[in-house]
Amino acid sequence: MAVPTYTTDLQLFRDLETAVTFGEWSGFTSGRGQAIDTDYPIQGNSMISTIMNSTGNAGCAIDFGSNITWTSGWNMFMWEIWLAPSTIDTRANGGLTFCIGDDISNYREWNTAGSDFGAYPYGGWQNFAVNPQVAASTTVGTPGTAYRWVGANVRVLSAVSKGSPLGIDVIRYGRGEIRIAGGQTGNYATFSGMATYNDNNINRFGLFQKIDGGYKWKGLMTIGFGALSEFVDSNKSIIIDESLFVISSFNQIDIRNASSIVTWDNITITSLSSVSKGSISVIDNATVGFTTCTFIDMNTFSFLSNSTILSTTFRRCGLITQGGSTFTGCDIVNATGTIALTTTTPNLISECNFTSDGTGHAIEITATGTYTFSKNTFTNYAITNGTTGNESIYNNSGGLVTINVTDGLSPTYRNAGASTTVINNNVSITFTGLKDNTEVRIFSVGTTTELAGIENATTGTTDNRSFTFSLSAGTIIDYRIHNIAYEIIEIYSYTLPSTATSLPFQQRADRWYNA
Repeated sequence: MAVPTYTTDLQLFRDLETAVTFGEWSGFTSGRGQAIDTDYPIQGNSMISTIMNSTGNAGCAIDFGSNITWTSGWNMFMWEIWLAPSTIDTRANGGLTFCIGDDISNYREWNTAGSDFGAYPYGGWQNFAVNPQVAASTTVGTPGTAYRWVGANVRVLSAVSKGSPLGIDVIRYGRGEIRIAGGQTGNYATFSGMATYNDNNINRFGLFQKIDGGYKWKGLMTIGFGALSEFVDSNKSIIIDESLFVISSFNQIDIRNASSIVTWDNITITSLSSVSKGSISVIDNATVGFTTCTFIDMNTFSFLSNSTILSTTFRRCGLITQGGSTFTGCDIVNATGTIALTTTTPNLISECNFTSDGTGHAIEITATGTYTFSKNTFTNYAITNGTTGNESIYNNSGGLVTINVTDGLSPTYRNAGASTTVINNNVSITFTGLKDNTEVRIFSVGTTTELAGIENATTGTTDNRSFTFSLSAGTIIDYRIHNIAYEIIEIYSYTLPSTATSLPFQQRADRWYNA
C-alpha cells in the first residue's frame, strides 16, 4: 500500500500571476482599465480586475496566445467575482457571464450567475465550469472553435462609479477530473484529504472544495486512478454544485481497480444540479461498502458483485443497477425513472423498503430463476398485478421467475412479453387456547367462501387445542370459532400479517347453554 495521492487533469490557461494580453469584449463599455491586481485573489498572489467609472456594464477578455487543441468533453474553469452584488442584473439577463471566443469580436457568452442565481445577492468568488460545445446564451459575431480568448462580462442595473469590482482569477481547462490513488491503514484516502489538495492556494481547482458544513464537488472523481486506492471515510456531507453549461455526465464518481477498497459510512451526497445530477459507477469489481449513506436527487448508480450496500437511502435518484451486489435494509424512495432498481440476483435484496411516487416499478428482474425475497416492502405501488407500469416487480427476463417471499407481503408484478411470474408467500397463523370440540372456519372476506377450517381442533392438550392454517400474507379474511358450550367468536376483515403469528383465544362459556 501507499500514502494517498490526489492529482487532476486540468491544464493551465492563465494563472494571472504574470502579465497577460487582455482586452474588453465587443459590445461592452470601452476605455476601462484591466490590470493584474493583488488586492483580492482567490488563487495564488494576483488576479485581474476591471476598473469602473460612472458608466454601466463591464467586461474583461484574456488571451491564451494561440488556439487550444480541444478535446470533446472538456470544460473551461474560471473564478469570477463581482464586488457590487446589489447592482447586478438577473442571470437570464446576463448578470455575470462566462465568455469564450476566437477573439474579442467573435465570442459566445454563457449566463452563469446573476442577482437571482449563484452566490448573489450576497456575492463572493465562484468557480464556474463551461463546456464550450454546449449552447451559449448569447453569440457575438461568428465565433468558431478556436477557444483562444476567455473572460467575463457583467451587466448591472445601476452604474458603479469607482473601484475594481469585476475580478477574474486562474483559468484552467480539461475534463475536470480529480484523481485519487493510494491510501493505507492510518492514512486512508479521504474527502478531507481531497479538499486539502484542491483548496491549496497554489491550486484552487474548484473541483472539491471545503465549505461550511461539508464539501462542494463538481466534475469527475476517479477513485483508484492508475493504482489501487483505499478510500475510507465517514460522517461527511457533500453537495454537487450547479453547473448549467455542461453535459449530463459531467458529475460522475468512478471507482476503478479491482484491488481498491472504498468504505463509506454515513456519507451524504445531495445534488443541486439540474443539468448533471451526479452518478456513481463501480467500473472494476473493487470492494465497495456503503453503510447508512444517503444520496439525494442524484442520477444513476451502478454496482458489481463485491459491493455491499447497507441501510442506505436513495431519495429521488435514477436507476440503480445492482450488478450482483448485496442490498440490505435500504430505502429507495421516489425513483425518478420507470425502474428504481434492475437486477439479475433479486435474492441479494433483503429488508429493503421501496416507496413510489405513483409511477414506475420498484424492481426489474432480467434473469429467470427461483429467488428468495426476505422482508422487502413496497409502498404506493399498484395493489394488483397488471400492466399499469407501477407494479412492484417488472419481470423482463423472458421466462419464468419464481419469488418465494419470507416475512413480507406479496409484491405485485407485471410480465414483459413471454415472461411469467409465480409468487409464493404463505404465512402460518395459529389459533391457540381453544377448548375441546371447537370448530374453526376461515372465509374470504365478505363471503361464505371457505379458505380453511376444521370440524374439531384436536391438536394440543385438553382444553388447550390449536389450529394452524396457511394463506398468502396480506389476505383479508373473516373467521368464526364455534363451540356448542361457548359463545361464538366472529371476526371480520382481518388482514393476515407478513410473518408467522399465533393468536391466543379465551372462549367464554355460553350461559344459556344447557347440556
